[in-house]
Amino acid sequence: MAAFNLGVTYNLGDLGQTPDPQRSVDYFRVAAERGDASAYRELAIIYGSGDLGSPDPDEALRLFQTGVDLGNEAVKLELAYARRSGEIIPQDFAIARQLLTELADAGNAEGMANLAVMMELGEGAQVDLEAADKMYKAAMDLGFIESAYLAAWMFADNPDQLDPVRGRAYCIWALSRGTADQVAEWEPKCQGWFGGLDQTEQKAAQRLATSF
Repeated sequence: MAAFNLGVTYNLGDLGQTPDPQRSVDYFRVAAERGDASAYRELAIIYGSGDLGSPDPDEALRLFQTGVDLGNEAVKLELAYARRSGEIIPQDFAIARQLLTELADAGNAEGMANLAVMMELGEGAQVDLEAADKMYKAAMDLGFIESAYLAAWMFADNPDQLDPVRGRAYCIWALSRGTADQVAEWEPKCQGWFGGLDQTEQKAAQRLATSF
């Protein structure tokens, strides 16, 4: 843990010093060698982003896979993000979706929410809003509050296909549980999306939110 924290400190310059990616890598490697599989995620990001010079996507992928093979869900989730975005390793929606499916099957709420996003957007398969709704709700049931906000966003983006009352209910649920920073970000969005609902619809959304 100490080696991992030093790696983060030197990578970000958390103590006011100039960031030192190479020294950071040295500490992350110590952490990895001593059993901290999450260090492979940090190493992969450093190599893939080119913090040591030219980006090395092959080494980044190897490091990601090592962490995944050790059973670390955080590394698998980061690999799914990387495969979806294509920013530090080649983009591959099919692989990203498979990784997120494995995480969802294992009960990882963040993995569920991100799989729902891919279902909603049709990344790696056809658009399936109904399946996305169910997956967002499953992540909510496990306490991942951001999933409700993402679900509300889906309803706002698909007003001709999805019930805005349910979308507003997701907003209400998220706003009642989010942090102060989350509420500050989400409340204006929710108002813009669903502020036009009439009083009857707003009351229906309130009732629905209590049932989630």
